[in-house]
Order: sequence, then structure tokens, then C-alpha cells
Amino acid sequence: MQETLRAGDRGRAVRELNENLRILGYEAGTGDRFTQATAIGLVALQTDRGLEPTGKGDSRTRSLL
Repeated sequence: MQETLRAGDRGRAVRELNENLRILGYEAGTGDRFTQATAIGLVALQTDRGLEPTGKGDSRTRSLL
């Protein structure tokens, strides 16, 4: 099971999350930090895909990336 990524997290999984958000045209943080920009991008993605807009990188949201 994948961990849920949230504000303040760091690491490779966050870097991949940010990169994938950008590839899909969403706002994203830079590097390996989960920033406010990352959360904003996730809320937009979640809203577009009919998910609850939590701004967290849960396994369901990350599977869309």
C-alpha cells in the first residue's frame, strides 16, 4: 500500500508526484518537497477527476498520475 503524501513531506515519491502533476498540466512544487503548490495541483486534479479534493497524495489520487 502506498503512503499518503502531504504537506511537509520530502523524498523521491514527492519528486515524482510533482513531476507527474506538471506533465499533466497542473501546478506543482519543485524538487522533492511537498509544498502548497503541490497541494493546489492535487486539489485541481482531484476535482477534475471527481475525487474528494483533499490536496493529499493518497493512493487513489496517485494512481491517476
